[in-house]
Amino acid sequence: MTWASGWSGRSSRPPGRSFCPSSSGWPSWASSRWRSALPPQQRLAQRGGPSKAQQAFQRGLAALTQYVVREGRLPARSVIEVLPDGTEHRTGIWYGNLKARRDKLTEEQLAALRELEVH
Repeated sequence: MTWASGWSGRSSRPPGRSFCPSSSGWPSWASSRWRSALPPQQRLAQRGGPSKAQQAFQRGLAALTQYVVREGRLPARSVIEVLPDGTEHRTGIWYGNLKARRDKLTEEQLAALRELEVH
């Protein structure tokens, strides 16, 4: 909305956006990612399935497992693994990123890596 069309500028809020909380306690226009003040496990139960990040970790773990079983070692950065469903996974890059972000992994993810003997 422009200044000429009637927005006086006295308020920093654009017209048409209600700041009255909805029944959930959040404004109706608030993004769902901002609404999400629930812990991850409760959000997962609310959604009914794993998040995209959890799905990506599972795909990466499957690709890493497939590579380690076949080759007997950890992948180089350039390794691209073809999964059973026909999709390609950049396993080497995924593993490098995993090492760099190890402190952000959940206990379940760390346990899955320990089972594969990846430390």
